[in-house]
Amino acid sequence: MSCTNSYSVSLAECPDYIKVWAGLTPNSSYAWLITDKHGNEYWEYVTTDADGAFLIDCAGVIFPNGLFNYAAGRFKIEVFSVFPYVYIGEEGANLTFCGATYDSIVMWFTKRSSTQENSIQHIKCV
Repeated sequence: MSCTNSYSVSLAECPDYIKVWAGLTPNSSYAWLITDKHGNEYWEYVTTDADGAFLIDCAGVIFPNGLFNYAAGRFKIEVFSVFPYVYIGEEGANLTFCGATYDSIVMWFTKRSSTQENSIQHIKCV
């Protein structure tokens, strides 16, 4: 059994999208894989923008309506380089937050507040 090094984040529930800034190569192809607490997997191919960020469309057809709510538990996000396909057993891309490297993101959702954002990033690095 291998250990993982996950970046943890809470987001406001029921987002339309989640923007991920994780130090990825700008204008490059990746695939993200989200696994829920029941082992259900959801994935999509994406291209990072000029800043190396990408969007997860939470309101699209991939996810069941209302999946990302405060009672849903934790979700694991992994990101894979695409050359041109995701291979089973491939090691995920390195995700970087404040100079630290992670192999995945663990996210969970809280009841919506007006001050929460739906971005995965480090706003203040100490």
